[in-house]
Amino acid sequence: MVVGCGEKKMTCTLEMNQDGLELDAKYTITYKDDYVTKVENVENVKASDDVIDELASQLETQYSKVKQLDFYKVDIQKGSGKLTSKITIDYGNGDSSKLIAIEPSTAALFEENGKIKLSTLRVLYTQMGMTCEG
Repeated sequence: MVVGCGEKKMTCTLEMNQDGLELDAKYTITYKDDYVTKVENVENVKASDDVIDELASQLETQYSKVKQLDFYKVDIQKGSGKLTSKITIDYGNGDSSKLIAIEPSTAALFEENGKIKLSTLRVLYTQMGMTCEG
């Protein structure tokens, strides 16, 4: 899908129903010239309240440090038997070195120029079981 100013989008999705947990995930990757400029993740989970409470706690802990970055937005909404997490990472307006300083494991995603290649995310998301188009 073509957006504007030479930007294009790739969408990766995953649906899973396992052990009483339903997951519906959609990741929208905006890119230009094979480099990722933005990733928007929306994950909807349905499960028992106990599982939702535990998952919400894990996500809050996982994202607690990166939430301080102005290009990394985290929104976690919890309800009865459901949880929605929305993560937006604006790589085009962010400093990869700040993210790597907080989360060293992300260093492998970035090229020497501080950018992420679209092919890197496509491989990663496909390995996670997602289907990617675009």
